Amino acid sequence: MSTPKLSIGTRLVVAFTLLTMVVIASGVFGLLQLSAMNDRTAELRQEHVPSLVVLGEINDALLRHRVMAANLILADDPTKTALYQGQLDQLAEAAGKAIGDYAPLVSGEVDRRAFEGLKTAWSAYQGVSTRLVNATMAGDNRAARTLFEEDARKAREVLTQRMGELRQATVDDTEAAGKASIATYATARGMVIAAIIIGTLIAIAATLLM
Repeated sequence: MSTPKLSIGTRLVVAFTLLTMVVIASGVFGLLQLSAMNDRTAELRQEHVPSLVVLGEINDALLRHRVMAANLILADDPTKTALYQGQLDQLAEAAGKAIGDYAPLVSGEVDRRAFEGLKTAWSAYQGVSTRLVNATMAGDNRAARTLFEEDARKAREVLTQRMGELRQATVDDTEAAGKASIATYATARGMVIAAIIIGTLIAIAATLLM
């Protein structure tokens, strides 16, 4: 017994139904991918870029603080000593503020651990810096120099290391977000191309079936 053939009208209805489903599916998927790309872009704009800016501010304040500490122990008169001490206090305040500004930007466990390490290292460095200032103000330049060359140097090295770890964690997060955005774009592009190909094949098939 032969199977009855579908009429041309029925074939066209089936073909255009499939074509419509492909168009709708590709459209919905495209919107979802666009939303995902927007989320990735927002993450880069609102978290990672500001994080890098704040890290630059922290690094600048720490470097200037180190230079000012050296100026303090090398000062040869009370006026310069008072001036450098005031500037050292301002730089410490600026560094502390920048570190505080980074707190809301922490993202991920690795970044959080690195940030906690930086805060601990900064607290230790501040403790040594306070001892150095007290020695200088007491006129004990020998003790101040020893602190600068030994305890302060070790504290700076730890602080520099923790700063590097936090910077690397931020860079890694930024690169991961960028790669995820690229992957999302590639997936959406592939889906659109596939939809075009499928739609074209359906249209060809519908034409041949007429």
